[in-house]
Amino acid sequence: MVTLPTSPGVLVAVPGIYSADGSALFAFPASEAGPQGVVMKSVANGVWEALDERTAYFTAVLMRSDVDGNYRGSDTIECRPSVSEDGQTFEVQNPDNVTTIRDASNAIVAAIPGGSPEPVRGIRIGPGKPGFPESPGEATPLS
Repeated sequence: MVTLPTSPGVLVAVPGIYSADGSALFAFPASEAGPQGVVMKSVANGVWEALDERTAYFTAVLMRSDVDGNYRGSDTIECRPSVSEDGQTFEVQNPDNVTTIRDASNAIVAAIPGGSPEPVRGIRIGPGKPGFPESPGEATPLS
């Protein structure tokens, strides 16, 4: 499970799979409000390779459409996570990371470089372990 910081104090859960054959899948939240209004997002499909014993490099692409089903472009995510010694967690805070945003004609409209103030973290999912970080406080009741 990847926890992606989106704003101070908010972490978005992004389940991901890094397969032994070098393929990777990431399930970002299915919708997002942004400059184009509400957009729907596909699963991000990609590939990864080891750079060294504890660092990998991956590239993944997701597609965006509006609520009427019109194609609005894509996001390409390039990242270099560093895995912990025990292999159970990883952290990403690398200035070489970049997210490239393309419009519906596939023209690049933005390239967002670098890490965020808070690192992206990943925790291995296992039986009885959904991969979420330990919560420092009590849950907020739904109203």
